[in-house]
Amino acid sequence: YKKALLKSISNAKSHIYIMNPYYIPPKKFKTALINASKKGLDVRIITSHLFNSDVPFISLASRHIYNELLNNGIKIYEYDIRKLHSKIVCIDDCFVSLGSYNFDDWSNNKNLEVNLMIVDAKIGKQLNNVFFDEIQNSKEVNIDDVKQRGIFQT
Repeated sequence: YKKALLKSISNAKSHIYIMNPYYIPPKKFKTALINASKKGLDVRIITSHLFNSDVPFISLASRHIYNELLNNGIKIYEYDIRKLHSKIVCIDDCFVSLGSYNFDDWSNNKNLEVNLMIVDAKIGKQLNNVFFDEIQNSKEVNIDDVKQRGIFQT
């Protein structure tokens, strides 16, 4: 799974949309997303807001990379309506990954996770629509937000 997802991210042509409640990506994934953004791709991530996370300390931990991602053109949104549990990756309206994989080292190295990878334009467009519907229920995080937050602020 990891190799296929990294390859898909590296070969993306237009956009990469990720919805994941626990966003602390392994270094290879973070680097691949930053490289995609530097090539001009639209890279967006929806993750949990601290107050609606079922594991708040993970949400706090994920914030430590916001500055690096934002400074490299990646857009970050915090979902703040209810608990976010969706784990979806949509690439170029045709590649979709969904399942239990979280973008963190536990999922990457320790947990037994299952994801379904689909290459289908119709399903890709449907999940892109879901992604943009959920952006409406999220707050975009900008660099000023990050600079104003203290280490334990939301």
